[in-house]
Amino acid sequence: MRVVWALVGISLVMALAACGQQENYRIGFIGGLSGRYQDLGTAGRDGAQLAIEMRNASGGIDGRRVELVARDDEQDATRARRALDDLIAARVAAVVGPMTSSMAVALVPRLQQTGMLMMGVHTTTTDLSGRDDLFFRVIDDTNRYASEVARFHYQQRNVRHVAIVYDLANVDYSGNWVADYKRTFEALGGEVVRMINFDSHYERSYDQMANTLLDVRPDMIVVVANAVDTAELAGKIRSRNEYVQLAGCGWANTQRLLENGGRLLDGLLLEEYVDLEDFSDDYQRFREAFLTRFKHEPGYGAAMAFEAANVIMDALAYDLDPENLKRSLLKLQTFRGVQGKIRFDDFGDVQRQVFFAEVRDGRFVRLR
Repeated sequence: MRVVWALVGISLVMALAACGQQENYRIGFIGGLSGRYQDLGTAGRDGAQLAIEMRNASGGIDGRRVELVARDDEQDATRARRALDDLIAARVAAVVGPMTSSMAVALVPRLQQTGMLMMGVHTTTTDLSGRDDLFFRVIDDTNRYASEVARFHYQQRNVRHVAIVYDLANVDYSGNWVADYKRTFEALGGEVVRMINFDSHYERSYDQMANTLLDVRPDMIVVVANAVDTAELAGKIRSRNEYVQLAGCGWANTQRLLENGGRLLDGLLLEEYVDLEDFSDDYQRFREAFLTRFKHEPGYGAAMAFEAANVIMDALAYDLDPENLKRSLLKLQTFRGVQGKIRFDDFGDVQRQVFFAEVRDGRFVRLR
């Protein structure tokens, strides 16, 4: 009988201890972790993971640890929705991601149905701007970026005739980007002399695309695609014409572009979302922590996912109830980023500075 009562006592103590323990916070992540898009998705996951590890090292949120639960969207809308449902079932407080605009457009209706808040990273589509919903983002929209790029090409590089090729696999980004670029470029007096597209989910002929673009003798060819396809196309174009100017977009601005393109990319222009040559204390602390943890330099995907995860955790620290996240974000409004303040408007949108880089000798060089 004494043994029985002893076991009962132990059970009660364990139960009371369990009641006193608070469950860890979980933050979800959605991004392309496989295939042609894994460079951006992996960078985003690692940036979010670093933010969470640093938060836990400083005591977590109100003494509670934070966990990252990551899912691969494979740059496929159906897979992305399944990934989001998995994260909802895992009871995450919010989601960092996705990393591309088309996946964000596919997921936003589901957010409204479930009450889940999502903090987009590389999701610049104007289709989600100015909307009162549960989608926030730490990046500006394409109207800002593409328009600034068009002005830079026209005013700083004296480009007057442009040919454009863009990827339909992320058309909510690429379509917006091309439209905003074209409108600004033509308003300045330039001309888009040819525009073609392809879908990176399917077979494509880089040789044929290169010939079609060069056939109209443009001053510049602009490629709006992921890093792999941008490198492949740039190589085909350069092998036919070493003098035509080349430009990419922010989507392609990852280390994988340099690895795949080699010396044929020299002179390629891109916009940058983050100044990778920033020597401020905030950015250098992030950079050094990322280098120590992952043994390579961070790109913009890592930096912005790091920011997105920290914004979510800062809002949770302000109000511990995840159901109040949107209200907390809008009330606090301003958060600390790796390069200055992040300020949300009433729709969860932000304005960011645009930077420009050129590929030289196998690396991105910031243009000042």
